[in-house]
Amino acid sequence: MALPRYVRAKNIKTGPAYFWELPHWARSAERHGLRCPVISTALGTDLGHALKISAHLNAALDGWRTSTLSVDTTDGTVAWLFRWYRQQRKFTKLAVKTQNDYQKVMNAVANLPMRVGTFGQRLANKVETDAAVNAGRILGQCGGVKAGHF
Repeated sequence: MALPRYVRAKNIKTGPAYFWELPHWARSAERHGLRCPVISTALGTDLGHALKISAHLNAALDGWRTSTLSVDTTDGTVAWLFRWYRQQRKFTKLAVKTQNDYQKVMNAVANLPMRVGTFGQRLANKVETDAAVNAGRILGQCGGVKAGHF
């Protein structure tokens, strides 16, 4: 059986183990202003599980390449919190221009590359004040606002 793109099998003591390897060209590349959100990953020894996970990783890589990457909106993540906020009346009653401005900032924050994945993939309840302030500084959005004012 042929393995999916970027998946390789390696023989270990207990049998084959599967790995998804990010292609070299994507490791430091930027597309549409974003670094690749996918990293090389050990998939384990179960072929079925490896095929399932590699399909998601390949879809994420393809989405990043074609600018159709969907931000992970797993419950409890920063991206999920942003999506939830956009559905609230407090957001929908804002002027369209304001909504667009907020949306741009939320997308920039959610797509901020981290060592692993993006800021939007982090669990919102695990984000500490320092991390939020640093993300704001990186994006140039804080403008000297102190952490206590968030």
